Amino acid sequence: MRILRIFLKSLFVIVLVVSACGITLWYYIYSPALTITEPYRLIVQRGDNLQNVTMKLHKNCGLKHPKVFIWIAERMNVEKNLHAGRFEFLPTMNNREIAKLLRSGSTYTVNVTIRGSTDLNNIPVLLGKYLEPDKDSFQVMLDSNAYLSKYGFNKKTVAAMFIPNTYNMYWFTTADETLERFYKEYKRFWNIERRVKADSVGLTILEVSILASIIDKETNQVYEMPRIAGVYLNRLRKGWKLQADPTVKYALDSMSMKRILVEHTQVENPYNTYDIVGLPPSPICIPSVQAIDAVLNYEHHQYMYFCAKPDFSGLHIFAENLDEHNRNAKAYHRFLNQLERSSKIQKK
Repeated sequence: MRILRIFLKSLFVIVLVVSACGITLWYYIYSPALTITEPYRLIVQRGDNLQNVTMKLHKNCGLKHPKVFIWIAERMNVEKNLHAGRFEFLPTMNNREIAKLLRSGSTYTVNVTIRGSTDLNNIPVLLGKYLEPDKDSFQVMLDSNAYLSKYGFNKKTVAAMFIPNTYNMYWFTTADETLERFYKEYKRFWNIERRVKADSVGLTILEVSILASIIDKETNQVYEMPRIAGVYLNRLRKGWKLQADPTVKYALDSMSMKRILVEHTQVENPYNTYDIVGLPPSPICIPSVQAIDAVLNYEHHQYMYFCAKPDFSGLHIFAENLDEHNRNAKAYHRFLNQLERSSKIQKK
């Protein structure tokens, strides 16, 4: 009997110990393991190991028991399946959920938005802001004619490859993979329908993008774009100079210029369409989809000229002959002169 009592007591103690261990283990595995109060996006870099990531979780997310987490993560083979990226951790997550997220590679994605009329020089900065590679990584590629030649572009014409849109991408996407993605989207955008239209207009795909970029800098009124496209196409077909003010600004590297003077139009530059006949050698910005489609679906008319309306509407007046255009231009210049006088008076 005595031996039985000792056995039962020992068994009871063992059950208590096992139960306590089980409860403790359950607590460490399934209770919230972070002290953050809102979602936190943690960056796991290439080369990080389980210890590095654990310390980042402890420092940035308030991981309660780092050693316990490592013990759990090791048994879930996290080390062998750890991926670089941006991971979003929630306040309610327990150690098992954290380890499972890291192991799964289900990293946080980012939306990279390319907007029409954007300066090509801003693209590396934009991509470096949202993706793991820094802006210099993208700049090196976009400055390399040898690298870009595999896509059929050079460091100037590559502006045509970026089709404005919002792209959902993994944060850890490499610079090379990023440009490959944009090239695939470019090929998808320029489908058979658009290619046929470009051919019917009498322009190559690159020439459509070049003309669209000029239109983007002429107006932000989408419904005006096909009419402006029609003016420029009329000029091209008659062998006239485009005389597009935005190309002069681009040639002078001063897109913020308010007023183009005669002296500005006399600069010798392949982008100065007051000096050259035809289109400049590359887009002057990332052309918008609206401007591209405006060229492909241009308005058929007899207009050969246009100038801004003498108001703040941002709209334009169109003319078929030079006399009519000169009257419109004089009205606009009077408007600008009045603004300048008013500005000087206010400054006094």
